[in-house]
Amino acid sequence: MAMPPSEVLQKMQQMLHAATPSISSENVNSMSSQFCCTRLEIEVLASADPVHWLMQQHPLPRVYFSDQTRELCIAGVGATDIVHASDYSETALWQRLTISNLRARYYGGLRFDKNRSCGEEWSCFGGGIFILPQFDLQLCEGRCYFGCHLRWHAGSADEVAPSWASAVASALEVLSKLSDTLAPVRAPVQALPAVLEVEHALSHDAWEAAVGRVLDGVRDGSWSKVVLAQRTTLRLSQPLEALHVLRCLIEGEEHGARAPPPPRDGARAPTAGGVRRTAYLFLMQLDGETAFLGVSPEQLFSLRGRALSTEALAGTRRRGGTDADDAQLGAQLLSSDKDLREVLAVRDFLTEALAEACETISHSEPFLLTQKHVQHICLSFNATLKSTETRAQPATRGKAARRGPGALTNGAATDTDTAASSSAAASHAAAGRVLSLLHPTPAVCGTPRAAAFGQIAAAETFDRGLYAGPFGYASASGCDFCVGIRSALFRGATAHLFAGAGIVRGSEPGAEWEEVHVKMRNFSSLFPRVSRLGRSLLRVHWLRRSALEDFLLSIDAAVRPLVARSTPRPGAALSLPRVAFFAFKVSRPYFYLVTIWLYLIPTGRRADLWASVPFWIGLLYNTMPLNLLTYLMNDLADVEVDSENPRKRSSMLVGVRARGAALRTAVPLTAATQLLFLAAFSCVCGVTRTLLWFSAVVGVNWLYNYGPQLSSNYAPLDLLCPCGYMLVIPLSCALNRLPTPEPRVWVHTLFFIVRSQLWIQTFDLDYDAQAGRRTSAVLLGLKRTQAALAALLLAEAAFVHAYFRDWALRSFSLASFGLLMLQVSCGDRTKKPSPAEIKTTFIVLGLGGYGLLVQVWLNGAFNPDETLSA
Repeated sequence: MAMPPSEVLQKMQQMLHAATPSISSENVNSMSSQFCCTRLEIEVLASADPVHWLMQQHPLPRVYFSDQTRELCIAGVGATDIVHASDYSETALWQRLTISNLRARYYGGLRFDKNRSCGEEWSCFGGGIFILPQFDLQLCEGRCYFGCHLRWHAGSADEVAPSWASAVASALEVLSKLSDTLAPVRAPVQALPAVLEVEHALSHDAWEAAVGRVLDGVRDGSWSKVVLAQRTTLRLSQPLEALHVLRCLIEGEEHGARAPPPPRDGARAPTAGGVRRTAYLFLMQLDGETAFLGVSPEQLFSLRGRALSTEALAGTRRRGGTDADDAQLGAQLLSSDKDLREVLAVRDFLTEALAEACETISHSEPFLLTQKHVQHICLSFNATLKSTETRAQPATRGKAARRGPGALTNGAATDTDTAASSSAAASHAAAGRVLSLLHPTPAVCGTPRAAAFGQIAAAETFDRGLYAGPFGYASASGCDFCVGIRSALFRGATAHLFAGAGIVRGSEPGAEWEEVHVKMRNFSSLFPRVSRLGRSLLRVHWLRRSALEDFLLSIDAAVRPLVARSTPRPGAALSLPRVAFFAFKVSRPYFYLVTIWLYLIPTGRRADLWASVPFWIGLLYNTMPLNLLTYLMNDLADVEVDSENPRKRSSMLVGVRARGAALRTAVPLTAATQLLFLAAFSCVCGVTRTLLWFSAVVGVNWLYNYGPQLSSNYAPLDLLCPCGYMLVIPLSCALNRLPTPEPRVWVHTLFFIVRSQLWIQTFDLDYDAQAGRRTSAVLLGLKRTQAALAALLLAEAAFVHAYFRDWALRSFSLASFGLLMLQVSCGDRTKKPSPAEIKTTFIVLGLGGYGLLVQVWLNGAFNPDETLSA
């Protein structure tokens, strides 16, 4: 029975806890001669979404894979097993496929050229890598499943868990780090970092020379085709979050039309108008900086039992700007002798290669395959493996299927087999043989294969790595591999984009140069381009490390269309209400109290101001706009610290937990609102005065969040920098033409801000300490911080009693002290406050603060004494 997404993680935790004590040492010892593997899974209501779930997770590695039909879409985190492969027929992978559950799959890929030395940028992938995720969420044929893989080997001394109990303990540790729910949480699309530099591995001249050498060989008969690749490196202004690039690719693919797959029964497929389908999408992220990501249109092969499918894909044209232009380009492609020779060469290769292993082979006629940016000529193949290829072999001793501890998990779907059945083992061997026969195809290498490899090695000065290699999944039920083209390798603030072009008789160097860069548009079109001035500014290190980058990008994007024709970048069509609501949460509405309080301080009992437009403009600015600027800069600086902060999930009113990528989507709205209000302030206060005031606001926030020493990381300046809030008071005086408040008002405000800042630090103490921050609360510790806070509140109460006559103001200071004492006496003084305690404290202080605000304003408590006397 399918479960709601919000209950699945708790249920999985119960399953793992319940199963652990049910395994006796005798059972474990009886399995000591081989490794064991099992899958626990729960069916989830179909509202769960793998990619949005994956974006909320922190454990590594991460994998994502979806096929051409979108019948399979999987997101996984953690690694129960990792297979490092170096050969296309590598037996280590196929021997691992011992779980009979159809949804237990190893995901990964192999290098294009196993004989070429591995480049440094590809070092973590080695010759190839396949991962069995520890947890995965997958949509499979219209149903959704959340699964956990466990693998153990009694007596193991390597990375494999030595017992069932240790495997469960490892899974529970990762499970505790996952997000609280499987329900989809759609964050705004990331504003990707800007491109500062573009570097081609092969310059235009080097490319033309390489193409010329290949064409010389074609003319003298040394080879008929060689596929040359290009690597374009983008230097970005910020480290890239690969998951957000994946999100952009997925949303871009979803805009394309859907159509049934092309016929695979030998019938003639349509040759005009084109067949549209989605591409394979895949991601493998091994660490926080390195990820391989692709959107491949080409299937290498799919195997189910003896049924094999594959395709020949070659020839490329860009998509047209209009339907008529698109149709004209497609017709031109289908009538091109050069492009038809390419695809027919792949057809002949597949027919010859499959003949060794298949008893029947059929293929369609050439048809047009259209995708988001390009269109190709395609032929689809169906084949049946020879019975000798999948003939059952005798089972290895000790490999009989065995039910393991998973059978004790309260009726949840579990499957444990210590070895595959003999028929499955034969199918795995056939899959390895087909992989070695088909890779690399002429579509990514050339013909003849050996000669093409030699030319590629001579012409390409870079390592292709996993680009153009097989990428997909393998399981006991079959496998599905695509060709890893239209792919990219991300490493921190560097993106390596890859694409290739087939060089045959009739190829022109200029056209092939254009073709490879058109193929890269899946990725290159995602990144915002900036003007030469913008790039120069962003090369300044401290600008790239601050929120000023986003402000510069938003200004640059607004100005460039005015001076040059510009194409809107993907993601610009985001829903404004969605972004506005997200920005509202970032602005921490609870803390509007502070800025509203400070704005109203000079206006006590001045009801005549209610008829003044500048009064209301200033009051509105001190709600969301000013707080959005303040807290967005703070959140961008504290992304890692806030990721585990319970205060940020106690209520959306006190902040939002989000990745830096999501936070940056609020920057354009923030910049626009600041410009709007600054223009209004300039009309009242003058341009110079307004700009000086705003510079002070931005400067104080920058010092607090990014300054080298005057920042939130250093005590006691972490308590004094927030005093920049007091800049609200002179803004109020200027807009409403009021005198500057008396010194006693500034002293009281200083008390209020410092004690509020210190109180909030007690909620974040553990998380600040884990992040290495040296705040006042971290240095003092919880007990001494609470003691210092109590002393501050008592000093504030004494000062208020001496210099203010308002009973409400006096009562609030004492009530705050009483609330602190209640918090200390009712809670554990050695542990961080719970989310419930944080929420209760904020509710009490908030309600009291707004009530006090009304009372103090009506009484004019902060007005000059002569005003009160009058």
